[in-house]
Amino acid sequence: EPIKPINTSLYMCDSKFHVDDLLRQYEDESKFGIIVMDGHSTLFSTVQGNVKTILQELTVDLPKKHGRGGQSSVRFARLRLEKRLNYIKKVAEIMNGIYLTDSKINVEGLILAGHSDFKNELKTCDVLDHKIREKIVKIVDVNYGGENGLNQAIELSEDVLKELKLSKEKNILKRFFEEMALDGKYCYSIKDTIQCLESGCIETLIVWENLSDKKDEEDFVDWISENYKEFGCELIFVTDKSAEGTQFVEAFGGIGGILRYKVEGINDFSDYESIDDNEIF
Repeated sequence: EPIKPINTSLYMCDSKFHVDDLLRQYEDESKFGIIVMDGHSTLFSTVQGNVKTILQELTVDLPKKHGRGGQSSVRFARLRLEKRLNYIKKVAEIMNGIYLTDSKINVEGLILAGHSDFKNELKTCDVLDHKIREKIVKIVDVNYGGENGLNQAIELSEDVLKELKLSKEKNILKRFFEEMALDGKYCYSIKDTIQCLESGCIETLIVWENLSDKKDEEDFVDWISENYKEFGCELIFVTDKSAEGTQFVEAFGGIGGILRYKVEGINDFSDYESIDDNEIF
Protein backbone atom coordinates (compact mmCIF):
# COMPACT_ATOMS: atom_id res chain seq x y z
CA GLU A 1 0.00 0.00 0.00
CA PRO A 2 1.46 3.43 -0.95
CA ILE A 3 2.37 5.76 1.92
CA LYS A 4 0.49 8.57 0.12
CA PRO A 5 -2.57 8.49 -2.16
CA ILE A 6 -1.82 8.17 -5.88
CA ASN A 7 -3.87 10.62 -7.92
CA THR A 8 -2.79 9.46 -11.38
CA SER A 9 -3.80 6.50 -13.50
CA LEU A 10 -1.80 4.52 -16.04
CA TYR A 11 -2.75 1.73 -18.41
CA MET A 12 0.02 0.05 -20.39
CA CYS A 13 0.51 -3.42 -21.81
CA ASP A 14 4.17 -4.37 -21.82
CA SER A 15 6.66 -6.63 -20.07
CA LYS A 16 7.62 -4.57 -17.00
CA PHE A 17 6.15 -2.96 -13.92
CA HIS A 18 5.75 0.82 -13.93
CA VAL A 19 6.39 2.11 -10.41
CA ASP A 20 7.64 5.65 -11.06
CA ASP A 21 4.70 7.24 -9.26
CA LEU A 22 5.39 5.07 -6.21
CA LEU A 23 9.11 5.86 -6.18
CA ARG A 24 8.46 9.60 -6.39
CA GLN A 25 6.73 9.46 -3.02
CA TYR A 26 10.08 8.92 -1.33
CA GLU A 27 12.23 11.40 -3.21
CA ASP A 28 11.56 14.33 -0.87
CA GLU A 29 12.60 12.36 2.24
CA SER A 30 16.17 12.24 3.48
CA LYS A 31 17.73 8.77 3.77
CA PHE A 32 19.63 7.64 6.86
CA GLY A 33 21.66 4.54 7.58
CA ILE A 34 21.14 2.58 10.80
CA ILE A 35 23.50 -0.22 11.88
CA VAL A 36 22.45 -2.51 14.74
CA MET A 37 25.42 -4.47 16.10
CA ASP A 38 25.87 -6.95 18.94
CA GLY A 39 27.87 -10.09 19.67
CA HIS A 40 25.62 -12.29 17.53
CA SER A 41 24.83 -10.28 14.40
CA THR A 42 24.91 -6.92 12.63
CA LEU A 43 22.00 -5.51 10.66
CA PHE A 44 22.62 -2.87 7.97
CA SER A 45 19.62 -0.76 7.00
CA THR A 46 18.33 2.54 5.68
CA VAL A 47 15.35 4.59 6.80
CA GLN A 48 13.66 7.01 4.42
CA GLY A 49 10.50 8.66 5.64
CA ASN A 50 8.30 5.88 6.98
CA VAL A 51 10.10 3.19 5.00
CA LYS A 52 12.84 1.06 6.52
CA THR A 53 14.92 -1.20 4.29
CA ILE A 54 17.13 -4.01 5.56
CA LEU A 55 20.10 -4.14 3.20
CA GLN A 56 22.16 -6.95 4.70
CA GLU A 57 22.58 -8.98 7.88
CA LEU A 58 25.82 -10.52 9.09
CA THR A 59 25.81 -13.27 11.72
CA VAL A 60 28.81 -14.27 13.82
CA ASP A 61 29.71 -16.99 16.32
CA LEU A 62 32.16 -15.43 18.74
CA PRO A 63 33.78 -17.61 21.43
CA LYS A 64 32.47 -17.03 24.93
CA LYS A 65 34.69 -16.08 27.83
CA HIS A 66 36.67 -19.10 29.05
CA GLY A 67 36.41 -20.05 32.70
CA ARG A 68 39.58 -22.11 32.90
CA GLY A 69 42.73 -20.79 34.51
CA GLY A 70 46.37 -21.29 33.61
CA GLN A 71 48.07 -20.78 30.27
CA SER A 72 45.01 -21.85 28.26
CA SER A 73 43.00 -18.90 29.56
CA VAL A 74 45.54 -16.47 28.05
CA ARG A 75 45.42 -18.26 24.70
CA PHE A 76 41.61 -18.34 24.64
CA ALA A 77 41.45 -14.66 25.59
CA ARG A 78 43.81 -13.80 22.72
CA LEU A 79 41.79 -15.85 20.21
CA ARG A 80 38.56 -14.29 21.43
CA LEU A 81 39.98 -10.78 21.04
CA GLU A 82 41.26 -11.56 17.52
CA LYS A 83 37.84 -12.83 16.42
CA ARG A 84 36.16 -9.81 17.98
CA LEU A 85 38.47 -7.41 16.12
CA ASN A 86 38.03 -9.33 12.85
CA TYR A 87 34.26 -9.10 13.29
CA ILE A 88 34.40 -5.33 13.80
CA LYS A 89 36.66 -4.91 10.75
CA LYS A 90 34.28 -7.02 8.64
CA VAL A 91 31.35 -4.83 9.68
CA ALA A 92 33.36 -1.71 8.78
CA GLU A 93 34.19 -3.15 5.35
CA ILE A 94 30.52 -3.89 4.66
CA MET A 95 29.57 -0.37 5.73
CA ASN A 96 32.13 1.06 3.31
CA GLY A 97 30.54 -0.96 0.52
CA ILE A 98 26.93 -0.16 1.38
CA TYR A 99 26.99 3.51 2.36
CA LEU A 100 29.52 4.75 -0.21
CA THR A 101 28.69 5.07 -3.90
CA ASP A 102 31.55 6.10 -6.19
CA SER A 103 33.48 7.16 -3.06
CA LYS A 104 30.63 9.46 -1.99
CA ILE A 105 28.40 8.97 1.04
CA ASN A 106 24.86 8.06 -0.05
CA VAL A 107 22.96 8.84 3.17
CA GLU A 108 22.35 12.04 5.13
CA GLY A 109 23.61 10.53 8.36
CA LEU A 110 24.41 7.26 10.15
CA ILE A 111 23.24 5.89 13.49
CA LEU A 112 25.06 3.11 15.34
CA ALA A 113 22.96 1.00 17.72
CA GLY A 114 23.53 -2.00 19.97
CA HIS A 115 23.48 -3.26 23.54
CA SER A 116 27.21 -3.81 23.97
CA ASP A 117 30.42 -1.87 23.34
CA PHE A 118 30.74 -3.11 19.74
CA LYS A 119 29.13 0.02 18.32
CA ASN A 120 31.65 2.31 20.03
CA GLU A 121 34.60 0.21 18.84
CA LEU A 122 33.14 0.23 15.34
CA LYS A 123 33.18 4.03 15.20
CA THR A 124 36.92 4.13 15.95
CA CYS A 125 37.86 1.18 13.70
CA ASP A 126 40.63 2.22 11.30
CA VAL A 127 39.03 0.21 8.47
CA LEU A 128 35.97 2.47 8.51
CA ASP A 129 36.18 5.12 5.78
CA HIS A 130 36.55 8.63 7.20
CA LYS A 131 33.62 9.86 5.08
CA ILE A 132 31.37 7.38 6.87
CA ARG A 133 32.80 8.14 10.30
CA GLU A 134 32.11 11.85 9.78
CA LYS A 135 28.45 11.06 9.02
CA ILE A 136 27.82 9.20 12.30
CA VAL A 137 25.33 11.48 14.04
CA LYS A 138 24.26 9.35 17.00
CA ILE A 139 25.12 6.20 18.96
CA VAL A 140 22.24 4.60 20.87
CA ASP A 141 21.87 1.72 23.30
CA VAL A 142 19.12 -0.77 22.41
CA ASN A 143 17.92 -3.88 24.20
CA TYR A 144 17.75 -6.12 21.15
CA GLY A 145 19.64 -7.06 18.02
CA GLY A 146 18.24 -7.51 14.53
CA GLU A 147 14.99 -5.92 13.38
CA ASN A 148 13.65 -5.41 16.90
CA GLY A 149 16.79 -3.44 17.68
CA LEU A 150 16.30 -1.44 14.48
CA ASN A 151 12.77 -0.46 15.50
CA GLN A 152 14.00 0.67 18.90
CA ALA A 153 16.90 2.59 17.34
CA ILE A 154 14.48 4.49 15.09
CA GLU A 155 12.37 5.49 18.09
CA LEU A 156 15.41 6.63 20.07
CA SER A 157 16.77 8.62 17.12
CA GLU A 158 13.65 10.54 16.11
CA ASP A 159 15.08 13.76 17.53
CA VAL A 160 18.28 13.70 15.49
CA LEU A 161 16.48 12.52 12.33
CA LYS A 162 14.10 15.48 12.53
CA GLU A 163 16.96 17.85 13.35
CA LEU A 164 19.00 16.75 10.33
CA LYS A 165 16.00 17.07 8.01
CA LEU A 166 15.31 20.56 9.39
CA SER A 167 18.99 21.49 9.01
CA LYS A 168 18.94 20.50 5.33
CA GLU A 169 15.78 22.54 4.86
CA LYS A 170 17.30 25.61 6.54
CA ASN A 171 20.46 25.37 4.41
CA ILE A 172 18.55 25.33 1.12
CA LEU A 173 16.39 28.27 2.22
CA LYS A 174 19.52 30.14 3.31
CA ARG A 175 20.85 29.75 -0.24
CA PHE A 176 17.56 31.07 -1.59
CA PHE A 177 17.67 34.16 0.65
CA GLU A 178 21.34 34.76 -0.20
CA GLU A 179 20.45 34.85 -3.90
CA MET A 180 17.71 37.37 -3.09
CA ALA A 181 20.17 39.56 -1.17
CA LEU A 182 22.46 39.53 -4.19
CA ASP A 183 19.53 40.24 -6.51
CA GLY A 184 20.71 37.14 -8.29
CA LYS A 185 19.50 33.73 -9.43
CA TYR A 186 16.10 33.22 -7.82
CA CYS A 187 12.37 33.26 -8.48
CA TYR A 188 9.19 33.00 -6.41
CA SER A 189 5.38 32.92 -6.81
CA ILE A 190 3.62 30.22 -8.76
CA LYS A 191 3.41 32.31 -11.92
CA ASP A 192 7.11 33.19 -12.14
CA THR A 193 8.22 29.76 -10.95
CA ILE A 194 6.19 28.00 -13.65
CA GLN A 195 7.64 30.42 -16.20
CA CYS A 196 11.18 29.60 -15.08
CA LEU A 197 10.42 25.87 -15.01
CA GLU A 198 9.21 25.95 -18.59
CA SER A 199 12.35 27.80 -19.68
CA GLY A 200 14.52 25.16 -17.96
CA CYS A 201 16.45 27.63 -15.82
CA ILE A 202 15.52 26.31 -12.35
CA GLU A 203 18.26 24.31 -10.67
CA THR A 204 16.49 23.71 -7.33
CA LEU A 205 12.72 24.00 -6.94
CA ILE A 206 11.58 24.73 -3.37
CA VAL A 207 7.97 24.01 -2.41
CA TRP A 208 6.16 24.23 0.91
CA GLU A 209 4.78 20.77 1.66
CA ASN A 210 1.30 22.15 2.43
CA LEU A 211 1.05 24.42 -0.59
CA SER A 212 -2.42 24.18 -2.09
CA ASP A 213 -3.34 25.64 -5.45
CA LYS A 214 -5.99 23.58 -7.19
CA LYS A 215 -6.79 23.65 -10.87
CA ASP A 216 -9.17 21.19 -12.48
CA GLU A 217 -9.29 19.27 -9.17
CA GLU A 218 -5.55 18.63 -9.33
CA ASP A 219 -3.42 19.67 -6.38
CA PHE A 220 -0.35 21.67 -7.37
CA VAL A 221 1.96 19.77 -5.00
CA ASP A 222 0.89 16.49 -6.60
CA TRP A 223 1.28 17.95 -10.08
CA ILE A 224 4.78 19.25 -9.47
CA SER A 225 5.82 16.00 -7.73
CA GLU A 226 4.85 14.08 -10.84
CA ASN A 227 6.29 16.47 -13.42
CA TYR A 228 9.36 18.24 -12.00
CA LYS A 229 11.84 15.84 -13.64
CA GLU A 230 10.62 16.98 -17.04
CA PHE A 231 12.12 20.38 -16.24
CA GLY A 232 15.54 19.00 -15.22
CA CYS A 233 15.54 20.35 -11.68
CA GLU A 234 15.86 19.09 -8.11
CA LEU A 235 12.71 19.25 -5.97
CA ILE A 236 12.95 20.10 -2.26
CA PHE A 237 9.90 20.14 -0.01
CA VAL A 238 10.15 22.35 3.08
CA THR A 239 8.05 22.92 6.18
CA ASP A 240 7.15 26.06 8.11
CA LYS A 241 8.70 24.68 11.31
CA SER A 242 11.78 26.91 11.15
CA ALA A 243 12.14 30.69 11.03
CA GLU A 244 13.41 30.41 7.47
CA GLY A 245 10.50 28.17 6.49
CA THR A 246 7.94 30.51 8.03
CA GLN A 247 9.44 33.48 6.18
CA PHE A 248 9.44 31.53 2.91
CA VAL A 249 5.76 30.65 3.30
CA GLU A 250 4.46 33.98 4.57
CA ALA A 251 6.52 36.33 2.39
CA PHE A 252 6.91 34.35 -0.82
CA GLY A 253 3.87 32.10 -0.97
CA GLY A 254 5.70 28.87 -0.23
CA ILE A 255 7.14 28.33 -3.69
CA GLY A 256 10.34 29.50 -5.34
CA GLY A 257 13.49 28.39 -7.04
CA ILE A 258 17.25 28.78 -7.21
CA LEU A 259 18.14 29.40 -10.85
CA ARG A 260 21.00 28.29 -13.05
CA TYR A 261 21.33 31.86 -14.30
CA LYS A 262 19.66 35.19 -13.65
CA VAL A 263 16.42 35.85 -15.53
CA GLU A 264 15.27 39.40 -16.15
CA GLY A 265 11.65 40.47 -15.84
CA ILE A 266 10.59 38.27 -12.93
CA ASN A 267 10.31 38.63 -9.14
CA ASP A 268 7.98 41.62 -9.08
CA PHE A 269 6.59 41.07 -5.59
CA SER A 270 3.68 43.46 -6.20
CA ASP A 271 2.30 41.07 -8.82
CA TYR A 272 2.05 38.15 -6.42
CA GLU A 273 -1.42 38.91 -5.05
CA SER A 274 -2.93 39.34 -8.52
CA ILE A 275 -1.90 36.02 -10.05
CA ASP A 276 -4.62 34.47 -12.17
CA ASP A 277 -4.69 30.67 -11.84
CA ASN A 278 -5.84 30.39 -15.46
CA GLU A 279 -2.49 31.80 -16.57
CA ILE A 280 -0.52 29.06 -14.85
CA PHE A 281 -1.60 25.76 -16.40
